[in-house]
Amino acid sequence: MEDSDVLEQLNIEEYAQELCIKGSLRIEIDHVEVDTKDYRYGVVLNTQTLKHAVVLDNPQIRKIITIENKANFVAEPYEEGTLILFSHGFFTPIEKIFLQNLYEKIQGQKVDYLHSGDMDYGGVRIFQYIKKNIFPELVPYRMDVGTFIKFEAYSEVISESCLEKIREIHEPLLQDTIDLIVKTGRVLEQEGYL
Repeated sequence: MEDSDVLEQLNIEEYAQELCIKGSLRIEIDHVEVDTKDYRYGVVLNTQTLKHAVVLDNPQIRKIITIENKANFVAEPYEEGTLILFSHGFFTPIEKIFLQNLYEKIQGQKVDYLHSGDMDYGGVRIFQYIKKNIFPELVPYRMDVGTFIKFEAYSEVISESCLEKIREIHEPLLQDTIDLIVKTGRVLEQEGYL
């Protein structure tokens, strides 16, 4: 068991785990159906909601976008048929379980899974984590070479220790971006292209 699981068994929450979402998500909480579509600018599902919510059929979902940084999540416009999720880095264990349940419920539907994050070592690792543990069909969104070049003026020099780490990482869907980071010695935070 992870430390957070042990604490939970003792009714001690490590910290509040909140999932920020924007778009239509149909869930049931204590036998009451809820659709988040009315919260066009986003809504937060707290720890207790995540634990007690049951994901219903969601045929309206045609695209899911996970976004690493809060400013980019807030700036992403509401779009009919799209569910936008703020990952704040790595999803917490409770968020992960909830999103795995969502994935199981909509499996078989035609849904595009996209992730937008920092173009650095952490951003690549977060992408890989979500792809491996939650949405296997995940593809990068706004993490390509063209986006990096377009906003390179906002990039920062990477530390030598982070450069060594990113040299060792391999991700076929992001390899061109990884190679550019290694070549230029620069990284781009997602907020740089707002």
